[in-house]
Amino acid sequence: MNSSIYRSLILPIVGILFIFILLYGQTDVHVKITDSGTEKIRIAVLDFFPKNLVWNPDDRRISEVLTQTVREDLEFSPFFTVMDTAAFPQEQGILDEKDINFINWATAGVHAIVVPVFESKDDRIEAKVQLFSTTYGKRIMKKSYKREREKIHRLAHNISDDIVKKLTGEDGIASTKIAFISKRTGKRELFAIDYDGRSLCQWTKTNAIILSPAWSPTGDAISFTSYAKGNPDLYVLDLTRRRITVLSDFVGLNTSASWSPDGRNIVYTVSKDGNSEIYIMDVRTRRSERLTYENAIDTNPTFSPDGSRIAFTSDRSGKPQIYIMDITGINIRRLTYEGNYNDLASWSPKGDKIAYCSRFDGLFQIAVMDVSGGIPVYLTSLGNNECPSFSPDGYHIAFASDRLGNYKIYTMDADGANIRRITSTGWNYDPAWSPRIEY
Repeated sequence: MNSSIYRSLILPIVGILFIFILLYGQTDVHVKITDSGTEKIRIAVLDFFPKNLVWNPDDRRISEVLTQTVREDLEFSPFFTVMDTAAFPQEQGILDEKDINFINWATAGVHAIVVPVFESKDDRIEAKVQLFSTTYGKRIMKKSYKREREKIHRLAHNISDDIVKKLTGEDGIASTKIAFISKRTGKRELFAIDYDGRSLCQWTKTNAIILSPAWSPTGDAISFTSYAKGNPDLYVLDLTRRRITVLSDFVGLNTSASWSPDGRNIVYTVSKDGNSEIYIMDVRTRRSERLTYENAIDTNPTFSPDGSRIAFTSDRSGKPQIYIMDITGINIRRLTYEGNYNDLASWSPKGDKIAYCSRFDGLFQIAVMDVSGGIPVYLTSLGNNECPSFSPDGYHIAFASDRLGNYKIYTMDADGANIRRITSTGWNYDPAWSPRIEY
């Protein structure tokens, strides 16, 4: 396993440069990361304390959940090292810069401190978070949050994403979800889970086989293939209205959809012509146009992040390999040559890499390759590992693996490090990492 292939992608930072910019005449400052060094931001997240410093019966649990979730979110990010606050005094009642001994924190190597308080009111939780730069002794963020009690993890994820944005200039991914197919209820149904394995929810109850979930670019809809009516038809679930409608129901396969970045089109696999071909559909009009015409099996298309190209799988050379073409179906070129079975391509958000599943020594592994071609780098080696899906920031990959027996959903860094299992029950497959979702 090569852990350096994504070094420039994941940690393009060789040191941390804090650039402070006065914002609209306020005394708050904005910390940004440049691309010039390797060191991570060392951040301390203090425990969430009740606003009035009086603990109600359920406050301990609320504090533990919020504190642990924010710390884990930041640790998951490639930009941070979360410091153990047990070595530091738990400062309570902090209202301003004057309440913090910045010298002690800076001497201990801490770059930033998260100081949160919360208040539980009936079925709601309210939190106020302040973020301080220890080096410059300044508060750089102060924000309030409100959520229903049952959405406590969502509240924590929102806080984490705001901290990431403030300190790095990049959007966080703590509020993202991973959709997947599971047989835990007997049939293959569509489920979703937070990126960290929390907040599991079941989105379909069709009692039929479901395949190939794919998110719309806004995250408010997800397409999938279902055998609910006997034929593998393509459907879309409106997550706002919880309504399922048919997108394509040609006789034969209607599957493996991918949404264009602007949400106007879907590319997918259709077999109504006798063999599997790639089609493009206008989502609004439902009009479809065929893109491939080889006497071969063409399947699993996926849009590039800029919407100009499509990667797909084809056996036109004899065995399944990854190809790339323009969205009009021209300028087709073969990408993969190593291995006799390569499938399920996933573009990195920057569009410079493609992850895919490759059969190696009789097992399927996750490989990654430059879009321009070259030598693949294998990120996994234990068991079968399939269905890679990049996180929206490009620093992580979700995938399915049977390394412990039944297939489960895992995540890993984009260089193959820090593999984590996020599902534990039943057979789970076909992960699809959502875009950043606001809800």
